[in-house]
Amino acid sequence: KILSSCDQIAAWKTALRVLLSMQNHDPDAYFSAISALTRGSRWEKAHQLFAKMKLHKIASDDAYCKMLASSPQSQQWQKALELVTIDKHLNGDPVTQMNILAAIKDSANPSVSKLIGNIKALADGCGSTTWNYVHGFSERALEHRDQSKVHKQKLSQNLYLERQANGILAKMKLSSEVHRLPQGTIREQHTDFVVNEIDYETRKSFELRHIGKFSPEGERKLKEILENEKNQDTAILLRATVKKEMAKTADIVDGLTKILGIHTDDVYFCGNKDSRAVTCQHVAMRVPKRSLALLQNLRIPNAEVGDFTPVENEGGFGSNFGNEFRIVVRQIRNLSSVRYNTSALMSHVSKNGFVNYFGEQRFVMNPANVGIAYLKRKYSHAVEGLLTPSKFSAPWHHEMHDVWQSSRDLPMNQAARLALSRLPTNHAYLQSHILKSLAHKCDDARDISLSLAKEEGEENSEMWERICRKVFLLLPWQSRQLTLRAYHSRLWNFLASERIIRYGLGLVSGDLVSLRRSTFVVDIDSDALPKLWSLDKSVNLTVRDTVSIYCAVIPMHGKSVKYPLHGVGQLAKVFMQYDGTLGIETVEGFDRTFEIFGTYRRILCRPENITLEITEDKLRSLTVNKKHIESGHRQIRTPESLLNESNSTRSTPMWNVVIDFSLRKGGFATMLLREVFQDPDE
Repeated sequence: KILSSCDQIAAWKTALRVLLSMQNHDPDAYFSAISALTRGSRWEKAHQLFAKMKLHKIASDDAYCKMLASSPQSQQWQKALELVTIDKHLNGDPVTQMNILAAIKDSANPSVSKLIGNIKALADGCGSTTWNYVHGFSERALEHRDQSKVHKQKLSQNLYLERQANGILAKMKLSSEVHRLPQGTIREQHTDFVVNEIDYETRKSFELRHIGKFSPEGERKLKEILENEKNQDTAILLRATVKKEMAKTADIVDGLTKILGIHTDDVYFCGNKDSRAVTCQHVAMRVPKRSLALLQNLRIPNAEVGDFTPVENEGGFGSNFGNEFRIVVRQIRNLSSVRYNTSALMSHVSKNGFVNYFGEQRFVMNPANVGIAYLKRKYSHAVEGLLTPSKFSAPWHHEMHDVWQSSRDLPMNQAARLALSRLPTNHAYLQSHILKSLAHKCDDARDISLSLAKEEGEENSEMWERICRKVFLLLPWQSRQLTLRAYHSRLWNFLASERIIRYGLGLVSGDLVSLRRSTFVVDIDSDALPKLWSLDKSVNLTVRDTVSIYCAVIPMHGKSVKYPLHGVGQLAKVFMQYDGTLGIETVEGFDRTFEIFGTYRRILCRPENITLEITEDKLRSLTVNKKHIESGHRQIRTPESLLNESNSTRSTPMWNVVIDFSLRKGGFATMLLREVFQDPDE
């Protein structure tokens, strides 16, 4: 050990000779010598010494693998990967797996980089959580979907893999008497998905009653304000009720800013509501007095705005109490089977809830890799991440990107105009904003083409990065926040999956729980009631019936949050280390730095007031003609033919399911539907 602590190779060689001649096989001595040899890049000698340790059964591959994974040399990562693939002792050690994969990912060695494509062999020694986190969309996705041509089953499989890629892995266990319903189709019509926001103060949902007008209470408050304040340049904080159909919240914000002449940072809303749906929500905005007259003629496509009321607080993300939902799921077959006890299923979901995942819609338009690039201040990666479609993107996104790439030899502002012409009017807010900034607000984009900007050379790369920084930071702060939330939401999903897969649905020591508006660490002794320690160890509570898994939380990363004091907390740091975001708690703006404040989110969510109604959809029932049964052909009958159906045919009924329920803020209705309906593999 003394010789190994020296910094001279000769001393290490002497230590190795002495060690190999010893009859007493001390693991600490061996690892001291191995560590010394690796510091001097004497890897062959280190491998020989480790082989001797294995021969005498005083070490296993997992211990050696951890050391290899921490090496800065790529050839040792390759050796570590071989050990992980072969050795089955690493099944429960995702930290070592992530260290190896992170090292391989960042390696510049071509021979090691090839391993990324062949890394599927690692699946045998890697948990599903780690596996999905590393591969994301790239390995688990199906080919790009064309919604007009692809069969419904493939779309269903595609959605299933998309969810897996974003960490949506676990489901609640069912008893033998309860069965999930067969798959159906949601959002066939936008009116099948209705969302009404629940006000925080009244704990009730609301409707739009006075389109383009102040509410009676709002008129009274406005009159008082105008009497006391005569300055026309003063802005009044107004809350409006917005009802929209087939429109994004970002499009509504964009319309309000253009009509009222205000900045996007002066518009506040509790959260993005679904675009292919009918939704009702509150929006707050700072409106100058001179613009108040414009409220009466407010015309925004696919939306109605009214019930204006002066308020004191702008609200913002998460300031509502929750949301009410009414969802119709169509084209469900075989629901008449006696095995489907819907009352038992609703009782199960109401009592046990579901894993409180962030739904896949959080990641569609705001991919997590854009949030990673923003945190690392790699703005060229962020811009390219928004413009480049994933395999799950809509056809227009692919078409726009093809035009953008084919125009790479034109001046960048001209290429941006061409790509912009391919975007739909009421979609692609972020992509549209980026391309408009390149076309009209960035002088450097007039003097350089995309192909020249991406050529090797320090000057070109600096100019491209400078252009991307400007156009990305021109996005409204709330839009940039969404890219960060997409990344942190994906991270949360994986941690929640790992928590349930590893520890089940009971509280364990090291869990974090939210109780009495504070966060505590769980300390469970085998012979005592659970104890809760405050995060600073200053408060100790002994609880009896008030704490359960439904109080358990996992943090959304940000300043001052703490992580569970067990393997999930360790894995969170490893995941962020893999992404290169560990310790980053601020992001850039044009004129200031924004701090990222973390929150705590409950692992499980229980719906309230849930009801389910089943009706037969007679107009969509499939009819199978007997003479086609043998050949395997199916016919879709018209409503008229169904009424006149003869004895030569038999009907396969189709069913609609209508589900009404409420969720607290942050809950995703699609995740409740995932709990009620089957996945493709069930």
